Amino acid sequence: MSIAPSPKPQGLSLVPFDNLYAPTIAGWVRNDRQLAWLAPSTKPPLTAAKVVGWVRPQGHRLLGAIKATPIPIAYGELNPMKQEPGHLWIGHVVVDPNYRQRGLGRDFVEAICQAGWDDMGADRISLIVFPDNLPAIKCYKKVGFHEVGEEHHAFGHRGPRQRLLRLEIINPLR
Repeated sequence: MSIAPSPKPQGLSLVPFDNLYAPTIAGWVRNDRQLAWLAPSTKPPLTAAKVVGWVRPQGHRLLGAIKATPIPIAYGELNPMKQEPGHLWIGHVVVDPNYRQRGLGRDFVEAICQAGWDDMGADRISLIVFPDNLPAIKCYKKVGFHEVGEEHHAFGHRGPRQRLLRLEIINPLR
């Protein structure tokens, strides 16, 4: 199943992912802390090859672009949850640093959720976030995500188990 490009708030459109954009996306992560928040299992430094390797089986890679230009300003993934039909997982959401603090991250996450509802028939969408990633938490809550619990994960090279918040949004039409 493919997710069709569609116009979104502020002229933000979802456009198909192309591996040619992987170096651009890798360049949006400016330091090891940002990489830990974005992809805690990914060992620094972030490279285009690592971005290409993130996708899960049956997952959908999504780019956000302004005014339907092919130049992406955001990247994220929408993945089905194994053994849970109707439940999707958002992962690896990152916005070009030149476009942060403008509400475009919120618009992108809203667009991802809308694609999940409309194109994939999702009943609910979840994600995890580090508790100290306050900009991301603020963004997700503005979209309508609510904290539903905690998870603890070990990420190999990052040391001991880490606490993450689990956030969820329910399809408003179901």
